[in-house]
Amino acid sequence: MDGLLRLTARERTVLASLTAEVGRLVPVERIIDATWNKQPPHSVRNRVHTLISSLRRQMGSGTIVTRPAGYVLNLDDHPDALDATRFENLVGRGRSLMAAQDHAGAAELYAAALALWRGPAYEDVQSPHLLAEATRLAELRRTVTEDYVAAQLGRGAHAEVLIELTGMVTQDPLHERLRGQLMLALYRCGRQADALEVFENGARLLAEEYGLDPGEDLRALRQAILQDDPSLAVPAKLSASPSQLPAGIGDFVGREPELAELNRLLADAAPGHCAVVSIVGMGGVGKTTLAIHVAHQSRLSYPDGCLYADMQGKDAFTVLGSFLRAFGQPSDKLPDEPDERAAMFRSTLAGRRALVVLDNVLDERQVRPLIPGGGCGVLLTSRRPLTGIAGVHLLSLDVLGTQESLRLLANVAGEDRVGGDPAAALKMIDLCGRLPLAIRIAGVRMAQHRALSAARMAERLAQQRRRLDEFVAADLDVRACLAESWQRLDTRPAALLEKLSQLPIRSYTPWLSAGLLNVSPGEAHHCLDQLEVAQLVRSVDGEHYQMHDLVRLFALEQICQPTPVMPAYEALLAHAESAAGQLPCRVIPVGPAEKSVEPIADATRWFDDERENLVLAAEHCAELGNYPLATRLATALANSCIVSGAHDDWERSHRPLLAALHRQGALRPADEARLRVSYGSLLRLRNQPRPAIVQLRLAYREARRCGDDLSAICACLSWSVCARMLGRQQVAHATIGKAFSLLSELPEETVLSGYAWLGFGILEANHQPYADEGVAAMRRALQIFDHFGERWAAASAHAALGGMLSRRREEGAISHLRTAIALQAEIGDRNLLARAELQLANANLLQGRHDLARPVLERTLQVFRELRDGWGIGTSLRLLGRSYLRDGDPGTGRDLLESAVAELRATDQPYPIAQALQLLAEARLACGDIALARAIAGEALGIFQNLGAIEADRMADWLSALDA
Repeated sequence: MDGLLRLTARERTVLASLTAEVGRLVPVERIIDATWNKQPPHSVRNRVHTLISSLRRQMGSGTIVTRPAGYVLNLDDHPDALDATRFENLVGRGRSLMAAQDHAGAAELYAAALALWRGPAYEDVQSPHLLAEATRLAELRRTVTEDYVAAQLGRGAHAEVLIELTGMVTQDPLHERLRGQLMLALYRCGRQADALEVFENGARLLAEEYGLDPGEDLRALRQAILQDDPSLAVPAKLSASPSQLPAGIGDFVGREPELAELNRLLADAAPGHCAVVSIVGMGGVGKTTLAIHVAHQSRLSYPDGCLYADMQGKDAFTVLGSFLRAFGQPSDKLPDEPDERAAMFRSTLAGRRALVVLDNVLDERQVRPLIPGGGCGVLLTSRRPLTGIAGVHLLSLDVLGTQESLRLLANVAGEDRVGGDPAAALKMIDLCGRLPLAIRIAGVRMAQHRALSAARMAERLAQQRRRLDEFVAADLDVRACLAESWQRLDTRPAALLEKLSQLPIRSYTPWLSAGLLNVSPGEAHHCLDQLEVAQLVRSVDGEHYQMHDLVRLFALEQICQPTPVMPAYEALLAHAESAAGQLPCRVIPVGPAEKSVEPIADATRWFDDERENLVLAAEHCAELGNYPLATRLATALANSCIVSGAHDDWERSHRPLLAALHRQGALRPADEARLRVSYGSLLRLRNQPRPAIVQLRLAYREARRCGDDLSAICACLSWSVCARMLGRQQVAHATIGKAFSLLSELPEETVLSGYAWLGFGILEANHQPYADEGVAAMRRALQIFDHFGERWAAASAHAALGGMLSRRREEGAISHLRTAIALQAEIGDRNLLARAELQLANANLLQGRHDLARPVLERTLQVFRELRDGWGIGTSLRLLGRSYLRDGDPGTGRDLLESAVAELRATDQPYPIAQALQLLAEARLACGDIALARAIAGEALGIFQNLGAIEADRMADWLSALDA
């Protein structure tokens, strides 16, 4: 039975029914009831037999024995195969040792038993028949946890269980045995007043909730504490094999990969090798919880003792004394010299297998003397990566995943509180930043206050200014946890954290941080590294750093006076404008960077990394009223969004600025022109030519008013394309003529000249496909694009030229189209790549190569659907329909063309609609629908005539032939 069993839900239910009665007969009827819950299917016994057979194949033939009335799970050859059996065996042995007053041995066995739990029993089996067994095991687990605490108290380990007891009482404040154990632990730690306060708190809670007094045992313990009764004293005997681990967390969840890695590393301890593992992570991420959990799992691998010390505020000398006394060394025999004491510790552990857990380590110097020799294991937790310890293995701990976070919240607050409102629970863990400490505190507060629902808790956490106030429960406090890291920072990193917290962006770079500190990027990088060491930011890729939301809120609280954030945004703009100048697409003018920056190796990747920051920065600048900077940030994005297809980000960056346009004088004419050119181009690319023209006309007007010729030219070029999309050929020619006129006035040629020639060439190709003017214009555009390195536009020109040549049946068409496809594949523009492939498919269709065209068209159809491009979807369907129509399958062609017409009508582009209608009329005729074919052809003819398209005569002839 080695390895993981891969079972279906019903197989798990059958196996659970057998494990609940291991070694005893389980009747078939009970298995049926448990598996189908009183609603068995026909031939249910055959189904049971099939499930049993499947289990036998995975578990071994001898494990499930058939009896006349049912089945028996036989684990005689695998006595430790069942966790529940191992758990109860360990508990039984532990209770025997407790009865013999061997508290240390009992504590060790109880801890080993509790470490077997990975979650609630039978958690993934939905059967009411197993509820009683699950409830029994859960109650036994709870009792054993209390017995473990009693054993620890019995062996004098009151300090080790104090923190866990406090948390347990907080979660179950009416449990008198736990409250009594906490009182005893506090008393033995010399905290008599605190012990009495715990009693008073419990008495008050009982009175308020139920009108009752504490039980007799608790009252007697209070009286004994008041009288300093000698019977409460610590047992004098110390264990020669100490077991100092705090109690494990009963509601531990997740961390399976980390647990597997830690267990593997700790298993590497050998006579000549000490396994040293350091768990590193931000405060509250669960380092201590994980360390204690894995330490309990490893106890049996370290039979000579498990030592534990919370290193916060302690030095190695003091802890060495504590450890040596735990191994039976008399206090008067301990050396006074630190080196001698460390040597005695190593000698004491020589030849032993002991596990040393050092929690909350400050730095390497604090713990080096506590590292024993070979055969032992050391588990460290720290907010700093303790790389200075020889042979250390680092394990970085991040926040929990979404499902793990929900499980933790449910374990603490109650499954009913979380499962009843899953949307609110998701919002809660999101506002907790999936930080385990924050989730635990929120869950504890819900458990303490039954009226506090998940929805109400989420509302309270949503109040950003008070969120950290909500994360306090007893001695659990997120703000205090973060303050420990904050207080250790040097002045400059602390100042940087404050400044960064004011930026509502996703990641921070050295060059952006340098603008805030007015230092070099190298110095800023050093500060970011210090913040990472303090676990207040984390590095994503060595260049970008991110801050947890709760750290940001904490840092905001430390600010005495807000500092200017514009230097950071100006640095971001300088890099964005520099990168924009290196993009393969520069159709939208972007002002030259006012500040010099380090060369950017890959402009496209730079924008992929920084796009979200640019959007958020533009929004923030607009919110602060700095519209000029907001406009430049937003428009610097535009060309990268064209290449990447990130149209939603493009729109987000412009939205607050477009809203500001409604306020008179909010934007300067130059900013308004740039903004409207950019937004109009976005609308055009989204196949919305009419609203695009509104923006572009206003952009042209404002650009001319302020003398921004480049924006005016760009507005004309995009306006011309929109007019062409709407079939307004005269307007398209007129606006592109304006562009040429403005271009002639520039002191030198720009890349926009290439776009003008390309636009003119496409217009001529549509109007006079067999004239040479269009071809010449496209070739001129290619020369300009090649000169300026405008690869994106060059790909468009190759595609347009290839499409035109293929319609003219001229050589070179396929070569141009393949060049376009290769360029767009290299650039990464999925939309234009698919458009170039459409042209190639069309060229193949014109040559009758349907087998080559169809796979390409299926692919482009999928891409355009993913991109939500109606023109692309409709055109792919049109060409597919034409392929089937010409290949003798008019029925399939008709269906595809019907879909094409529906898609294209939504784009408001008459020429593609008429093209699809023309083919649909042919398909309808081929299917025998003569009247419908005539009506469809008439609509197509009307559109062609309105556009002045050359297809009008051909369509009229087709209709005449139909009527003849």
